[in-house]
Amino acid sequence: MNPIQPFRIALSMLLGFAGTAHADPQPTTEQGWIAIQGLMFSQALSAFQSEPTANTPSARLGQAVALLHKQPTTRGHIEEALSILESLARDESGSEEALQAAYLRARVIQLHPFEPDPRASLPLYHALVTEAPRTLIGQLAFLKWAGIELYSGDVDDRDVPFAAIEADGEFLSDPDCRRSFHLLLAEAGQRRHHDDDFVLRHYLSAYEAGLAKPDLQANVLTRIIVLEQKTGRTDQARAHAELFIAAYPRDIRITQIGEIIGDPDSLKR
Repeated sequence: MNPIQPFRIALSMLLGFAGTAHADPQPTTEQGWIAIQGLMFSQALSAFQSEPTANTPSARLGQAVALLHKQPTTRGHIEEALSILESLARDESGSEEALQAAYLRARVIQLHPFEPDPRASLPLYHALVTEAPRTLIGQLAFLKWAGIELYSGDVDDRDVPFAAIEADGEFLSDPDCRRSFHLLLAEAGQRRHHDDDFVLRHYLSAYEAGLAKPDLQANVLTRIIVLEQKTGRTDQARAHAELFIAAYPRDIRITQIGEIIGDPDSLKR
């Protein structure tokens, strides 16, 4: 990551928090979150640091967010933000702000603009999952943990514990997190040359859960068709090919999909 680029970590999620969890009655804190929503991070930092609200949980979290995005990005800003997040997570244990601080601290350590350390973030994500498995933050933390484990360059493709990670994710209850988990397992499995049946099962689960982006939906459906044909599920492959042509009649892959299922003329319109 280029340290001169804006260090935007999960900003959309944090903006969502700003509109919900931080309904602080103190004007300076409110002004700080409004400034964050407007991407005015220097003004936000000044508001969050104003007395008498500077030491409230909401203001402390806001200070960290502002420091992470304030330009120019410096080691000093990052380290100060990490210190605030660590103390907030410890001092306000169990609160919404503490969970948010713990999650953001793990993300910063994982994606640090000067010294990213994904492995060091793993116990932080795991602790969040253990502490708050039923919360959205806890389930997002699990997805980050799983992604690091699945894509770790330190592990040979044959040694990635796909079955164990799949079982660990059974607790996920948020529909978006479950869909993302299926997609994560499928994509990692395909990249790691894992079992085709495993990869297909998770692509199907992700597709059936609903994919909002048309491009992603088309890409996943294409992979499903290829894997179904490869694993001898010709009837299912043809059925999904028909779905593809109906949904994306002008997609350049239609001819190739017809060739994959062995009957290119049947898919022409």
